[in-house]
Amino acid sequence: MIRFLVLLVGMVCLLAVLYVFFTGFARLPKPGWPAGWNLLGKLIGILIVGLFFKLVKRYTD
Repeated sequence: MIRFLVLLVGMVCLLAVLYVFFTGFARLPKPGWPAGWNLLGKLIGILIVGLFFKLVKRYTD
C-alpha cells in the first residue's frame, strides 16, 4: 500500500511536469517549426504517461 501511494505521488508529479512542459512550449513562438509539433509533443506525453501506468500496474499487482 505504501509503495502504491509513492507511485501515485510520483505519477501526479510526472503529470504536472508534463503539463507544464508541453503547455509552456505551446505558448512559445516557434518560427519555422511544423504545425503538427504541438500535437506530436502531446502524443509523446500521452505515451510516457501510458508507460508509467503500465509500470504502476506491474509493480502494484
